[in-house]
Amino acid sequence: MRISKTILLVLFLFISTITYASYSTYELTADTQILTKGGSLCSILIMTDGSNDARVILYDVSAVANIAVTNKLVEITVAGADNYGGRIWADPVRFTEGIYADINGTGASFIIEWNR
Repeated sequence: MRISKTILLVLFLFISTITYASYSTYELTADTQILTKGGSLCSILIMTDGSNDARVILYDVSAVANIAVTNKLVEITVAGADNYGGRIWADPVRFTEGIYADINGTGASFIIEWNR
């Protein structure tokens, strides 16, 4: 059975429109506005310094002044001795305004991945 080049091209174009590229913050160590537009949160990895707990709270906001309890996306605390922890969402979590990250803990850092 031979598949024509046209059918292969159509299949490739169809598949490429339903897949998403992920974007990464790379490693961050301070509170920061990560994005100021909507998207989908795919994963968060939190690292400790090996002895101090690390906590990251992500908010769906486009400005720090708008932070409120009602727009908290996730709050994760990792025990210092665990070295790292986090979450990967099988179905990414939608956010509409943007992502602001609040990090607490000596030597703490994090990496977030999202889709547009």
